[in-house]
Amino acid sequence: MDYPVETKELIQQFGSDAAGGLSPDTAARLLAQHGPNELAATRRESPWLILLHQFMSPVIYLLLIAMGMSLFFKEWLDAIAIAVVILLNALIGFIMEFQAEKAMDALRQMTTQSARVLRGGKVTEIPSTEIVPGDIILLDAGDMVQADGRIIESTSLQADESALTGESLPVDKSPVSSPKIPRWPSGPIWSTRARISATAMHACSAPQRG
Repeated sequence: MDYPVETKELIQQFGSDAAGGLSPDTAARLLAQHGPNELAATRRESPWLILLHQFMSPVIYLLLIAMGMSLFFKEWLDAIAIAVVILLNALIGFIMEFQAEKAMDALRQMTTQSARVLRGGKVTEIPSTEIVPGDIILLDAGDMVQADGRIIESTSLQADESALTGESLPVDKSPVSSPKIPRWPSGPIWSTRARISATAMHACSAPQRG
């Protein structure tokens, strides 16, 4: 979620404070309003159903017709070539979709960890599902980013974004007050610490303060 306002103003809109965070009462009200900070559970398809879906497309139907015509006219090499293309397409599609399902499961597990936030001026450890918009999240090396947000302050901050972006190396992160801030996918913090102002729920990303 992007907000066309400066970070300081955004924190104030949520009724929060960069130094003290949300009050317990405000946090409870926002949790009741927005619900838990978790990815919506979806029914996982069986591997066989995922494989079947790879053959359910207009392009595959055309290739099957072409293969049938090649067999009818005894063009064996053409039929074999088309069959190989269909099978390779199904195999690649199956692998990609199956890996995507596993990645979503991993993200759900990431978002059920605990988080350190400022509540009423005190550092409080809460389940990550109880993070609400306006929470000031504290991050150290090894912590997971568990909500959408903006970096308030950091020191030599790097984050592992490989789970969503495929980037193999840690990515440098720093505070930016401009509203045009890219969303930050969840991942482990590799170095030092940071603070984040949470801005959205049910998200896979978050910037910081710390």
